[in-house]
Amino acid sequence: YARFWHKVLYDLGLVHTKEPFQKLVNQGLMVSRSYQRSNGIYVPADEVEEKEGNYFLKTTGEPLRSQIDKMSKSKLNGSTPDEVIEEQGADALRLYEMFMGPFDKEKVWNKEAVTGCRRFLNRFWETALSDKVSEEGDEEGLRLAHRLLHSVTADIEELQFNTAIAKMMEFMNGFVKVEKIPKSAVKIALQCLFPFAPHMASELWQKLDFKENINTCPYPEVHRPYLEQSVVTYVVQVNGKVRGRFDLPKDLTEEAILKTAKAHPQIQKYLVEGELKRVIFVPNKLLNLVIG
Repeated sequence: YARFWHKVLYDLGLVHTKEPFQKLVNQGLMVSRSYQRSNGIYVPADEVEEKEGNYFLKTTGEPLRSQIDKMSKSKLNGSTPDEVIEEQGADALRLYEMFMGPFDKEKVWNKEAVTGCRRFLNRFWETALSDKVSEEGDEEGLRLAHRLLHSVTADIEELQFNTAIAKMMEFMNGFVKVEKIPKSAVKIALQCLFPFAPHMASELWQKLDFKENINTCPYPEVHRPYLEQSVVTYVVQVNGKVRGRFDLPKDLTEEAILKTAKAHPQIQKYLVEGELKRVIFVPNKLLNLVIG
């Protein structure tokens, strides 16, 4: 619709460009499990129970056929956002939707997994408001914040929202260990979080008494010296496709990188689905997992 109305405005001479957008990226489908009786009638998930990988109608015990389908009202496999927001919050839902997988790929909905994003937000909140935060803090806090800024900015520009969120989660693992956290580092982290969890980021911004409006505050610039340390970005591929990027110390061994990759949720699912046949390792650059 935006493109249509832009062309109308162009025909009326009110704008000077024929096309409003330089690039089209289609969002991947959201899918979830559906359940059918033998006569083809769909059954809602709350009327189904699972036993040893099989599905049955709760009231009668009738076996059901189950498959992964596009979410729709007709298949009764949709999920009402209001219910998730009431239980987990709007920011947790928003974060989970972007964390599920690549923007343009099909994603399987799992309501229970929203809890993980909620826990991350709770951890971020508690850390930002903890007694460890002060005007003057350890240099390590700033180093972590600028590395996060560098990585998240690059991922947002490439529409790789899921990896940006994964890096924020990794960032928190190191950030909570800093003994004295600089308030300026928290400010940078909040600006990285803001596009993904705007409500919580805005409230923390006010509680920490930052004077600018977070909506209009200039986006921070990376302080390059903080990146010029013995840290490199390792690209992890699965069967030749990029599935993760990790900022880790330089010159790590293949075993160390493989251990880190196996512990990451985005990589784990592929290892569960298939057997690791071969590992291709390029020091300080690449780890490619061949899974069959």
